[in-house]
Amino acid sequence: MEFMSNVSSGLDSSKPSLFELLSESQLRDLLEPSVRYVLAVFTQRHPRYLIHIFNRYDEVYALFMLLVERHYLTRWGGSFTENFYGIKRERVLAKDLPRAARAVPDVAAASTRLRRGDVWRSLFLIVGVPYLKRKLDDAYEIHAGGAAANLFGSNYRNDEPAENATAREKLLYYLKKLLRKIYPTINAAYYLSTLAFNLAYLFDKSHYHTPFHFLVNIRMRRLNEADHGDGGRERQGRKLVKLQEDSRICAICENELTNPTAVQTGYVFCYPCIFRWVQEGEEEPGSGKGCCPVTGVRLLGGTEGLRRIMV
Repeated sequence: MEFMSNVSSGLDSSKPSLFELLSESQLRDLLEPSVRYVLAVFTQRHPRYLIHIFNRYDEVYALFMLLVERHYLTRWGGSFTENFYGIKRERVLAKDLPRAARAVPDVAAASTRLRRGDVWRSLFLIVGVPYLKRKLDDAYEIHAGGAAANLFGSNYRNDEPAENATAREKLLYYLKKLLRKIYPTINAAYYLSTLAFNLAYLFDKSHYHTPFHFLVNIRMRRLNEADHGDGGRERQGRKLVKLQEDSRICAICENELTNPTAVQTGYVFCYPCIFRWVQEGEEEPGSGKGCCPVTGVRLLGGTEGLRRIMV
């Protein structure tokens, strides 16, 4: 039996699994409310200094993340959370050349590296789109009534402008009315299109896992040796192993898999091999062996995070 982190990973080792991409997206989504909570706690203790920042939290957070993400995109070709998972962004060429990428990885990496325009488009997807989404969600919840509208109907608020209302008040009224009517459809189309691209990516029918990446012509890939410029299997001081072409072979011992066990990045190894690898990493934190042997991503939970596969 063959073991693959997703349907296509056996064909393209540089392609991240959908599990990795969804995990990265969930981690990124958790950052904003986590920072908001921490700021709220400190604001209660020091309201004089932090209340104005907290009142404009969305804008402050967006500006802060713009600076952070621009640094990571420029330096590593991926966002902060993407780099944590060992993932980068790259331009999609007119034609894939997998043999050339394996033979001359430095040249291939240079040809697909993000340019200045790609960096700014990626920043819009990483920072701008979530910011706009939060603002539209809040506006719809306020002006459409939210849960109250579901109970009493969308017209329970009598907010029609008076006869002597100014042009600005009338314009705001019609914009709110338009938002109530079209935003649910736009929101549903957003999630349905994302689901469709996720499925297409999972079954290797698309280079892109979201419609936004399709629009900007940028796909996700795993970081490789060329991205670190050392020519060796090492990531930020973590020694890595070479992924075997045959998915039935353990990348650590290079023998046929026995008692197959999956790690959080989706790769499968022999249970004794990966257990010793992770255990040595817990005993020697500087050795780098507490990470995924292939991607270098830190494995949470130590040996408790290993999952045996029953076949």
